[in-house]
Amino acid sequence: MPLSIHKQIRHSSLGTDLGDGHIDLLATIATPVHYSSGQVVFSEGSAANAVSVMCAGKVALDMHVPVRGSVRILTLGPGDLLGWSAVAGDGVMTSTATALEDTDVLSLPMASLRQLCDADHTLGYALMTLVARSLAKRLRGTRLQMLDLFSETQPISNPPSGSVHR
Repeated sequence: MPLSIHKQIRHSSLGTDLGDGHIDLLATIATPVHYSSGQVVFSEGSAANAVSVMCAGKVALDMHVPVRGSVRILTLGPGDLLGWSAVAGDGVMTSTATALEDTDVLSLPMASLRQLCDADHTLGYALMTLVARSLAKRLRGTRLQMLDLFSETQPISNPPSGSVHR
């Protein structure tokens, strides 16, 4: 028997720092969504109108890189935040997300989530903390990708003596 939406939120990364009242609020707007293995969750450049918390499964995030084509930048799993671009408010997804296996998420429509956060700043702070953690993870992944991308280049030599570093 599947967990209730309230329990799914409680056991997710989103519910970690929230009390029951906030979880109840999120449960009113959350929708469980299932993606089959191979299904595209969203495409790079598409509208960013919802953020999701992964409950089960794995999702690959790929970006189009000129000359190289599609490049895998990160794989997400249970507890990870999917679609943080919606929270950032720029309105556009920055990567393509594809389910690598059957995946279950709780989708939170951004318009409704923004209304809840505007009305309750404690909830908004908890959400922004989760987004910050997610972005930090993405930045680490990006740095590792950059190291891999430039692994065949020579290291930067020491600057000549007398050079000033800023």
